[in-house]
Amino acid sequence: MKKLLLLSLILLMPLMGYGAVDLSFLQTNSVGTNFTTYTFVGENLGTAASDRQIIVAISSRDSGESAQALASVTIGGVSATISVQRSNISTDTNVLALVIANVPTGTTGDIVVTFTEGMLRCGIAVYRATGISATPTDTGSSIVADPTFDIDVTAGGFAIGTSVTGDSGATATWTGITEDYEIQIGGESLLQGGASDTFGTTQTDLTLLCNWTGSEINPVGVFASWEGSVAVTRRIIIVQ
Repeated sequence: MKKLLLLSLILLMPLMGYGAVDLSFLQTNSVGTNFTTYTFVGENLGTAASDRQIIVAISSRDSGESAQALASVTIGGVSATISVQRSNISTDTNVLALVIANVPTGTTGDIVVTFTEGMLRCGIAVYRATGISATPTDTGSSIVADPTFDIDVTAGGFAIGTSVTGDSGATATWTGITEDYEIQIGGESLLQGGASDTFGTTQTDLTLLCNWTGSEINPVGVFASWEGSVAVTRRIIIVQ
């Protein structure tokens, strides 16, 4: 009798997963002038959404050996979180960072980048993402020639890498991830490149590498991955 009752039950089996993650590369911009604060006016932020996260890859350069760093960033008036940053201090100083902010409204907005001291030039690359947690799954940085990092990415998540070198004649080739851009910052001796990809399956210690041709001067690379934030419950009904 107990066996028959069990067979007659309707079994509800919840399966947890993540909602769709959307990532878009939007554009780059740069200023080749000496400032402590750089304001990029009316940058494209893409379609507004309540869960829209704007991710910005920021590079900058100063002459001499000094401990400059990124101090703060606002995106469309919203304070951004610095997900990862790294400086390479040798003869000259290159600073590189990835920042993120939830900017739900507006299709354009100012991106204001402030450093701890004056810099010679600054560049940005802008991404739009939805359906993600603002906290990175994994982050890393490198100041070796051909910056590299072994990153973890959850299934359905994505990774972004950006790198900078002081050789304006260099070109970048990426391994493990698809290139999005290369820009010469302010028309001067600083080149920034970036890449990103989404992944349908979990990646463990995936090697991301930026190979710069030419002479690498104060190279820096920073890397981060993000996962979906929206839990989706699916129910399978089994009737016996």
